[in-house]
Amino acid sequence: MECSSRKEADSMLIAFNQKIGYKFNISDIEDVRVESLVVGQSSKIKDKKRQIWVGKNHSKTGWISQEEFAKIVYNNKKQQSGNDKN
Repeated sequence: MECSSRKEADSMLIAFNQKIGYKFNISDIEDVRVESLVVGQSSKIKDKKRQIWVGKNHSKTGWISQEEFAKIVYNNKKQQSGNDKN
């Protein structure tokens, strides 16, 4: 099951349990989470500045400042629009 939050996962489990006729207790389910950061979407605050996940292929830590990310996105869009004219 893939969800973006614990609340969403719980709701999905409850709905599934209802659908199959209450065959299991929700409390019997072991809580296992695997978190995966999404490039360009996942963020965190570090030293009062927002950091965006870009992956370790693009940054030593995998994180860059939101300002730096915005510049990269802007430059990529500018390049793409320039290439569309050719």
